[in-house]
Amino acid sequence: MTIASALLIAAVVVAVRLIPSVRWKAVVYALPLPMTLALVASGAPVDARHLLGLVLLVGFFAVVTVLHHRWGLHILLADAAAVAAYLLIALPLAGLGRLSFPLVLACVCLLWAVVGARRPPVVPGDPPRRPHLGHVLLVVGAALLIAQLAGVLRAFAVTFPYSGVLVAVETRRTLPSFTRQFARASLAMVAFLSTYYLVQPFGAVPAAAAAWAAHLLVAAVLVATAGGHAAAGPDRDGPAPRPGVTPGTGPGR
Repeated sequence: MTIASALLIAAVVVAVRLIPSVRWKAVVYALPLPMTLALVASGAPVDARHLLGLVLLVGFFAVVTVLHHRWGLHILLADAAAVAAYLLIALPLAGLGRLSFPLVLACVCLLWAVVGARRPPVVPGDPPRRPHLGHVLLVVGAALLIAQLAGVLRAFAVTFPYSGVLVAVETRRTLPSFTRQFARASLAMVAFLSTYYLVQPFGAVPAAAAAWAAHLLVAAVLVATAGGHAAAGPDRDGPAPRPGVTPGTGPGR
């Protein structure tokens, strides 16, 4: 993983921090920027294991959500546990032989129809927060450290949550909603991988271009059919205000 890759990962995290809408945070995070860079730079072909990796990526956020929001585990500990779960599942799968791409694709699409097709409810967003220089440097440094795992994951390195580890921290207040939104947005990533798989005999660059076209088309359809709009005004990622308490008037505000 190069410095450019780490900077790209950091850019995704900073962008998620700046975007107020939970839905658009998920849409931006689902953009296959690090995935494209990894595939084109390595020249490795897409296979069925990449689809399994995408399932693990969505599962990563689900694990963090359960551990942090339901079990009350600190967000950093929940993050670490979810990374460990990803590795424990991915490492044995990385050594699997050739799997049927159409069969795995059908299973993934069926899983999405059960989990991701339902429209998540609209929740309040988060006011844009400008990252200071120290935060940006911390994100870049963390991305460089996380990226060292790429060598042992093989195909699953493409879908490893390099930026997801940091995005989970940034979205911790609305992580359940973000996870549902990302599960829905992941269909565009399925389209990306499927198109790349079909076009890759013609080369990595044409495959990436066609895959991006498919991703953007599916993402546009998902956004257009999401329905609902967040309430006007500066929304916040925090918990809902207590009955009888006007937002912004509590202690310390």
